[in-house]
Amino acid sequence: MMENSKNEYLVKIEEAIKELPNKAQNAIYWIITHFEFVEEMCKNPEMTNEEIEKYKEEAKAKEDYIMLALLCAAQTYKENSNETTEQEN
Repeated sequence: MMENSKNEYLVKIEEAIKELPNKAQNAIYWIITHFEFVEEMCKNPEMTNEEIEKYKEEAKAKEDYIMLALLCAAQTYKENSNETTEQEN
């Protein structure tokens, strides 16, 4: 049962990716194939959430999907780090 729902989830992801522009598809492929680099680079972002949001908007406007993905990863790591810190207190 678990394997079936996992496969269904992967099919949905694949379908969603196919609907993206080619540049965005290439960015996702790049992120997946360089995941360790992305993780290391984005673990401790020095930027505030406001700065990240500003740069995300700029990346969207320029269709710079790799930058957008990196900023989203940095924001996710930052939010997860904040949640972990709050849970520890």
